[in-house]
Amino acid sequence: MITQLDTRYFLRKNSVLEKNSPIMMSNNKSVSNNANETTHIFSINNIGVSFIVNIVKVLFGVLLFVCGLAMLVLPGQGLITMLIGLSLIPFPGKHKLEKNILARKSVRSSLNWIRTKAKKDPFIFD
Repeated sequence: MITQLDTRYFLRKNSVLEKNSPIMMSNNKSVSNNANETTHIFSINNIGVSFIVNIVKVLFGVLLFVCGLAMLVLPGQGLITMLIGLSLIPFPGKHKLEKNILARKSVRSSLNWIRTKAKKDPFIFD
């Protein structure tokens, strides 16, 4: 899972928005006001599938977080497992908690070591 993340995953730029994001498109005057034009068309099936995928993702994140807590006293990479679990769970203060865990040099070096073994570029941190 660590090897599949983008190298800039842990960079958070609150002031920089993509030009094609819905927020920028709604503020852009060049976007037409035609009500028929939508960028995202969801049917009932897509909403149901995305809801189920989100539930499974959160449950898997909670499972990884609990396993990471257990690994703090048992053999294993507890902090890294907790970090992966937290990255899957949406909650207020998520970025601050991830930042506190990533403040440890051992966690950063372990993450980049795993990526180096998989022949991927290392993460870029704040």
